[in-house]
Amino acid sequence: MQSIIKGMAEKYWFIFNEDHHLGPFNFEQMLERVNNQQMEPEQLVWLEGDPDWKPFFDHPLVQEMIENEEAEQREKERLERERRERERLRKERDSAILKKLKEAREKVEQEQRESPPPLPPLPIEEDEPASPELDLPELPKEEVEFIHEASSLVEPEHEPEPEPEPEPEPEPEPEPEPEFEPEPKEVKPKRKLKVSFRKKESSYEEEFYEDEEGFELKGPKLYTSLGLVAVGVAFILFFGINLLTPTRTPYQVSKANRAALMRVTERHFNGKMVHRLRPTKDYSRLWLATNFPHDGVVYLSMRSKRGNFLVNEKEKSPVPDEVKIQGQALLIGKMAYFNELDILTGDKIFPGEYEYVIKGKRTGIMATLAEYLKSKGLFKDFSFLQKRNQEFLSRGKIMFSALSKEDLYKRMAQQKKRIERNKVKPLKEFKERYQTFIGLLKMIQDSYEGIMRRITKGRSIFMFEDQYNREIGPMLTDLIGDCYRRHLALLNQDPEQSKGYEDLNNFGKDIGLIASEMVTKTKKAGRLRRKNTAEHVEYFRKKTKELTDLGRERVRQIEDELRALQPRKSN
Repeated sequence: MQSIIKGMAEKYWFIFNEDHHLGPFNFEQMLERVNNQQMEPEQLVWLEGDPDWKPFFDHPLVQEMIENEEAEQREKERLERERRERERLRKERDSAILKKLKEAREKVEQEQRESPPPLPPLPIEEDEPASPELDLPELPKEEVEFIHEASSLVEPEHEPEPEPEPEPEPEPEPEPEPEFEPEPKEVKPKRKLKVSFRKKESSYEEEFYEDEEGFELKGPKLYTSLGLVAVGVAFILFFGINLLTPTRTPYQVSKANRAALMRVTERHFNGKMVHRLRPTKDYSRLWLATNFPHDGVVYLSMRSKRGNFLVNEKEKSPVPDEVKIQGQALLIGKMAYFNELDILTGDKIFPGEYEYVIKGKRTGIMATLAEYLKSKGLFKDFSFLQKRNQEFLSRGKIMFSALSKEDLYKRMAQQKKRIERNKVKPLKEFKERYQTFIGLLKMIQDSYEGIMRRITKGRSIFMFEDQYNREIGPMLTDLIGDCYRRHLALLNQDPEQSKGYEDLNNFGKDIGLIASEMVTKTKKAGRLRRKNTAEHVEYFRKKTKELTDLGRERVRQIEDELRALQPRKSN
């Protein structure tokens, strides 16, 4: 309803009063004149874009406003009835709850009154009764002796008197040990071993010498052993470091996002990379979880087109058609933390739906070792050295907003409708203004031809000039001035819409120039005969037709744009 009144307030109304018109007025002034009885509801009025004069209360916009007011009143009454019904149900629910609480309290008090008194405390006996003697079966002799020995280890209740200890006998003095000098280490000579190899047909013997203390590697054997050890260590590092590297735990994220990220790291990697991207709580950074078992570097590229992200309509800064973001992070322990995101297009990260591309590759000494082993002919066909185990590329979408997915889609759909409505509304206004200018141009041409049939001298054209200044000139001047003001106001905010008002302004000026040329050229003609009159009328008829065709062509272009937006609006 407010949008309808606002739309009518931006247009100009004219009132037909006997042989002339009054105006221009806005819609509020028209209502004020009806309320003050300065104008009858049945009086003829004309609005921009109307083909003819109509009674004020029979005008479609006025009827639509009246219907909307009645619908709003009915809606208010319905909401008031629903509010009263909810209030009545709430009171009934509260009274029922209070009744149940009262009954429960009374039941508890009744049970307390009917319960028996507590029992007295049991007497405490000071002397415990002696335990009755048990008749135990006789044990074998060996077990009895063992029991006597064990009982002898227990200290008696009364300590017995100590027996006198015998005097110690003198110990004999130890004899001096003989001194021995260390004997030199005897070098054992190499022994000769004989090994016999017997076969069915022949037998032979081979002799070799063995050092009992060890043997020493020299020459090719040394280098071969070292190479085998190096290869073994490389393979141990290759497969062992990844097993020893712990998985990182994401922080500054919600519990649900943390659990979702950790589940991805537990997935087995068989050459196919699985990932999950989640934002932090403040929606300024990102965490990436993968099942990629190696450390490396990850590159992120995000993009969202206009209509897929939410904007603050109160901000005066222009809204970009596309938002581009990129980031880089290290992949450590199957996790990557994008703590810095670079905004390539736009001035900030808008909440919405983003498409992203993730590229990653393995880095470090293990990646260098893998490249080295892959370059060798012996290892190039190994599966763990293939490209899928060293690099990955993934795509997906992420909802970058604190709202839920359903609320975000709903808000974006509403915003999309507002954007389309903001596009449709100016186009409809441009169409109406062009139609208004075309109508004024036709009125000028009809007035000029009517006057030219009645006059015989050029100076009599003042009759056309007076009629133009009284009926057509004020409307044309006001429309041209309004288009120029809107052109300047939207020059920085919406250049496309500003250009449309500039074209309307120039079109209106061309109409004014034709009217001015009619007066000037006719005055110069002096005496007007039938031939001169026909030439003047035909000349201005051609100019009027050219300008009219130009205006109608622009109207057709606007209608094509409106038809292109109509399917999107219906969605």
